[in-house]
Amino acid sequence: MKQREKRRIDGHRLRFVLSTGRTGTTQFREFLKRTHTHLGIAFEPEPSRLAYLLWNAERSGLMFKYTARKMILNSKFGLLNAAAPDTTIVEFDSYLSPLVCEFLDQVDNLHIVHMIRHPYTWIQSMGNFKAASWRRYAVDFVPFTDIVHPDSRQQWRGLSKYEKLAWSWRYVNEQILLQEFVCKRYMLVKFEDFTSPDNEIRKTAIDDMLGIVDPDYTGSTFDIDVNDRLNKSFVKNIPQWKQWPENILESVRDICGPLMNKFGYETHD
Repeated sequence: MKQREKRRIDGHRLRFVLSTGRTGTTQFREFLKRTHTHLGIAFEPEPSRLAYLLWNAERSGLMFKYTARKMILNSKFGLLNAAAPDTTIVEFDSYLSPLVCEFLDQVDNLHIVHMIRHPYTWIQSMGNFKAASWRRYAVDFVPFTDIVHPDSRQQWRGLSKYEKLAWSWRYVNEQILLQEFVCKRYMLVKFEDFTSPDNEIRKTAIDDMLGIVDPDYTGSTFDIDVNDRLNKSFVKNIPQWKQWPENILESVRDICGPLMNKFGYETHD
C-alpha cells in the first residue's frame, strides 16, 4: 500500500520572526502593517499559546509526545489555506520560538529573522512586563509557563527570578539559533541595532530584515520612529541591571556568557 506523502510547509509563503519576546517584534510588526500592506501578518495565531503549554507539559512527561507538534503543524496549514495563493505571511510568534525544532523539519525554504536582546536589559524588561494585558496578572499562577533549560532542571526550585529568566533567554535563543544552518535565509538582528539612535545602523537592520520577510523587497529608505516605542515595560519588580546584587549579576553572566559572546555582547559590567 502506497504511503501517504507528508504535507510540507512552503517557506516562501510562510516566514517567521522569532525571539524571546521583548526584542522589538511588536514595533516591527506594526511597521510592516503600515508599510508593507501586501504581506499577511500573523501574530501568535491560535493555538500557539496552548501548544506552548502542552509542549512544556510534554517535557515533564504529563502529555502525549508530539501533541503540540501536530497542533502547530495543523495551524500553519490552516494559515496557508486561508490566505490567497500569492500572499506571503509573516508570523510573529514568541510562543513558537522555544519549540522550533519540533516542527520546522517540515518547512521547505525556511526563512527566519531571529531578534535578540542583551540578556541584562531583557531580564529587566521581561521580568517587569511578564505578559500582555490581563495575562500579566495571571501568568505566575498558570502551570507550564516557565521554560526550564535541561541544564538547570535539578536546581530550578532554588533559583532566583533573575536566574530563571536567564536560563529562559539562553534556551530560547539556543533553539532558534539551531535553525541557522538549515534555513534558506536566516538573519540575527539585535534589538539594540533595530532601535538604535544611529540612523545608519537602524536603517541597515531594517533593510536586512525586510530582505528576509518580503520576497518582493528590493531595497528602500524605510525607517521607524525610535521614539514611538510600543509595549513599554516599567521598572517595578526588577531594577536596572546595574543595581543588581553582584552575585546575581555574576550568575547571569555564567548562564548567558557563552551565547552573549557569540552574539557579540559584552559580558563585563
